[in-house]
Amino acid sequence: MKTGNQEMIRDLNTRLILEAVIQHDPISRAELSSLLGLTKATVSAIVSDLLVQGLLEEKGSRDTKKGRRPIMLTFAKNSGHILSIDLTGRHITLMTCNLRGQNCHLYQYSNHYSPQGLLSPLKTIIQNVMDTIPPSIHGVIAIVIGVHAAVHQNTITFCPYYDLTGLHLAEELESAFHIPVSIENEANLSALGEKTFFHDVPNMVNISIHTGIGLGVILNHKLYCGVNGAAGEFGHTIVEPQGRLCPCGNRGCVEQYASEPAILAEFSRLSGILSPTADDLVYAYRRQNPAAIQAVEQFIKYLAIAVNNIAAIFDPDVIVINCAFTAYLPDLIPMIEAKLSNNRIRRCPILPSSLQDTAILLGGASAGLGKFLGMEALHLK
Repeated sequence: MKTGNQEMIRDLNTRLILEAVIQHDPISRAELSSLLGLTKATVSAIVSDLLVQGLLEEKGSRDTKKGRRPIMLTFAKNSGHILSIDLTGRHITLMTCNLRGQNCHLYQYSNHYSPQGLLSPLKTIIQNVMDTIPPSIHGVIAIVIGVHAAVHQNTITFCPYYDLTGLHLAEELESAFHIPVSIENEANLSALGEKTFFHDVPNMVNISIHTGIGLGVILNHKLYCGVNGAAGEFGHTIVEPQGRLCPCGNRGCVEQYASEPAILAEFSRLSGILSPTADDLVYAYRRQNPAAIQAVEQFIKYLAIAVNNIAAIFDPDVIVINCAFTAYLPDLIPMIEAKLSNNRIRRCPILPSSLQDTAILLGGASAGLGKFLGMEALHLK
C-alpha cells in the first residue's frame, strides 16, 4: 500500500475515532475498537496522537468486575474556542464558546454603521471580545459570521436589506486576526444549530423568518447549499403572481407577505399604530385585537403555503420554524398544520425552534468546529 493511501486511511480513522468520542464521551480504547471495528493497536496509536494534539483527554477509569479498569477518553472541549457572529443591519451579536458549544458568553452591539463603514468597528468589536477568551491549547479555532444574505465560496452574493456585497469580510478579518473566517447564510447556520444540538435526523428543513424568509436544508446529514450557494432562498419563491414588488426584482415573493416586516406592516396598516414591534403584535393578538388577528391570519395563510411546498419538495424528517411569532404564540403552529390538506405532508412534524435567537450563533459554533475537525455532521450532546 502506498504511503499516501495509508495516510488517507489514518486520517479517516482519526475522524472516526474523534467522532465516536464526541458522540459517546466518555469511552475507553477497547470500546472504540469494538464500536469502529478497528484493531486495538490502530486505536491506541491514533489516540496517542490525539492526546498529544490536545483534542482528547484521559479522564478517570471505569469499574469492571474483573481485569484492569479501562482509562476513559473524553473530548478536550476546553482546548479551544469558537467566535460566532450574527450580523444584521440592526445588531452585531457575538458568542464565544468552547468546542462543545458550551460555556457560552454573549455580547451584543448596536449596528449603526453603514456597510462601507462596518469593517473597522467590526474588527475592534471582535478584538474586544477575543480579549475576554481564556487561553487554551488551540486558542480561537474559527470565526464564523452569519449574514442575512446569499453566500457562495465565502463571499456575499446577494444581500437585499443590509447590502454587504462587495465587502471582503473573510479576507480582511483573516488578515487581521490570522484565524480562519467563514461567512455563511443565517438560515443555513440555524439549521446546523438545530441539527447539532437538538434534532439529530438525516433530513431537516429550518424555516428562518426574520427580515426575510430563508431556508436551511439538511440532506443526508449534510447542509445543502446548491451550486451557487443560493439554495434555500425560499423567501423569493412567488405566491402571488404580479404581487408586491420585492428587492430581488420579482413580484409576489412570499417574504413580502409572511416575513416579520410584512406582517408588522399589515398590522400597522390595519391598526394605525406606527412602527409596531413583534411584542406589540403579540400583545394585541393575545387580547383579541381585530387588527392583530387579521395580520396573524395573513401570516398563517402564507406560511401554510410555504410549509406545504417545502414538505412536498423535500419530504424531510422534521420542519423547524424559527420565528418570533411562533415562539411567542406557539398555538400558531397547529393552526398552520390545520391548513395543510395533504395527509402525507401533515405527518411530517412541524416544530418551533428549540434555540430561537441563539440558533445562528450555535450553528456557527457547529460549522467552525466541523471545519476544524474535518467533519460535516456533528451531534453535540
